[in-house]
Amino acid sequence: MNKFLISILIGLMLLIPTVVSTSVNDIIQSKNSDILYVGGSGPGNYTSIQEAINNANDGDTVFVFDDSSPYFESVTIDRSIHLIGEDVDTTIIDAQHEDDAVEISNADNCFVSGFTIKNCHWSGTEYSHAVVSIFRSDYVIIKGNILTIGDTPAIDWTCAIELDNCTYCTIQNNFIFEDDYKRRTVGVSLHEGSSHNTISGNSISNYTNGVKTFVLSHNLLDSNNYNIISGNHIHHNLIGITILGDTYYEILNNRIEYNEDSGMYNCEAHHTTISDNIISYNGVGNEAEGGIILSFFTNDNNISDNVISYNNPTGVYMLTAVDNVVTRNNFIDNWGDNNEPESWWGNAFFSYTEFQWRFLRLNYWRRNYWSGHSGILLKAIRGEMEIYGLFYFPRLEFDWFPAKEPYDI
Repeated sequence: MNKFLISILIGLMLLIPTVVSTSVNDIIQSKNSDILYVGGSGPGNYTSIQEAINNANDGDTVFVFDDSSPYFESVTIDRSIHLIGEDVDTTIIDAQHEDDAVEISNADNCFVSGFTIKNCHWSGTEYSHAVVSIFRSDYVIIKGNILTIGDTPAIDWTCAIELDNCTYCTIQNNFIFEDDYKRRTVGVSLHEGSSHNTISGNSISNYTNGVKTFVLSHNLLDSNNYNIISGNHIHHNLIGITILGDTYYEILNNRIEYNEDSGMYNCEAHHTTISDNIISYNGVGNEAEGGIILSFFTNDNNISDNVISYNNPTGVYMLTAVDNVVTRNNFIDNWGDNNEPESWWGNAFFSYTEFQWRFLRLNYWRRNYWSGHSGILLKAIRGEMEIYGLFYFPRLEFDWFPAKEPYDI
C-alpha cells in the first residue's frame, strides 16, 4: 500500500467506535513527517518495530501491521513519534519477561495506541520494570491499548504503566488487567516528580494497587501533585487508589468497587478533591477497610457528591485525619456484616489524637444523606480520641442538616 492509502486506513480504523477507540486527531501528521511500516508485504517495510523506530525522526509515525504479530521484542522510544498498531486485539508486543515491553525515555510528545502489550520483566528491585515505562518524558499519550504484566512471582513489584519524573502525560481508555489477582503489582504507578498527569477512562483490575503514588516524600520536587484520576473503572484490586503524601489530586467520576481492602487509601495527602464517584462494595470487614480511608494527618481534603455504599465495615474512616470537608454524599448501608445502621463503624467513623482534639482540629460534615437515619436537624457520627496509643475515649462529630432523601448522583 502507498502512503495515501495507509493514511486513509489509519483514519478509518480510528473512527470505528470500540471500547478502546482512538480519535483521528491524535495522529495528525505534519507536512514534513513520514510513515514507516512494520510487517505486512509492502516493499521496504521493516520486520521489527525497533528497527523502524531507530530510522524514524521526530514527528514520524510508525505503523505496525498485525499480520506479522506477535512481535517478540522490547521496544525503546527515544524520539517524539507516533507508534500505531493496526488492531488492538491482534497487534501484539510481547517482551517475553525479558525487559520492559515499551520504554519511553527522554522523549516528549509520544503517542502509543492500538496494541496488546504484555509480559514485561520482573526482578528483585522495587518497581524496576513495567509493561510501559515512561521516564523523564512529557506530553506522552498512552491510549486505546490492552496491557497485562503476565505471570510474575509474588516477591517482586511490577507495574503495568509507570510514570517516573513525567508531566502532562495522558493514560486514557486502556484495558489494564491481569487474568487473576497478582500480589505486589500496580496498574498505574506515579513515581517521584510526576505531576499534572491525567489517568482517565481506563479499566484497571486485579492488582495490589489499581493506581498508586510511589513515594511518601515531603520534598516538593519529589512529590506527585496536581494529577487527575477520572472516569476509570477500578475494581477487584487489593486497594483501588493509593495516594501517599501528595497534594491537589482530583479523583472524579470513577467507579471504584469490589476492592478487597479499600476503595481509596490516602496517607498524608492534602487538598485532594474526591467528587462524583461511585465507591461501593470495598473491604471485607477488617478494621480500617472500606470505601475511603484517610489516615495519618491527611488534612484539608474535600469529599463531595459521591455515592458511598455497601462498603465493609465503613464508608469513610478518618484515622488522625482532620480539617476535611464531607458534604452532599449518599452514605448507603456501609455496615457490612453488622447489618445495623448504628453499628460502631457503619457509614462513617473517625479517630484522632488528644493533641488534635485540644486544638479543635475536627472534620466538617454537611448535608450528607445517611441511610438508616431519619434526616432530622443533625446526625451524630461516632469516633474516638486516642491518647498516646494507649487509651481511647468515645467522641462525636455531627452532620448538620442531613438530607432526608438520597441525592441524584
